[in-house]
Amino acid sequence: MDTEDFWLPDVPSDFVLKFPGSDESWKLGPILKEKLLEGDEYDGVEISEASGVCIAEQIDGPRKGMKAIAKVRTQ
Repeated sequence: MDTEDFWLPDVPSDFVLKFPGSDESWKLGPILKEKLLEGDEYDGVEISEASGVCIAEQIDGPRKGMKAIAKVRTQ
C-alpha cells in the first residue's frame, strides 16, 4: 500500500496490541480498507476522521491463533 495515497499507514510489523488487565495480545495486519469522514468545522479548523479495517490475530491468550476484524481510527 502506498501511504502517500492514504491517511492511515500500515501498522509497524513489531507492533503488538495489549489491553490493560488482560492476558491477550494481538498482532494487526495491513490496512485493507480505509475511509475518510469529513468533519465539522470548529474555531476555524476542520476536524475529520480517518478509519481503516485490518485483520488481527491473537498471539497470546486463551484463543491463540483466533482472527478478528480490527478497526483503527484517527482524528
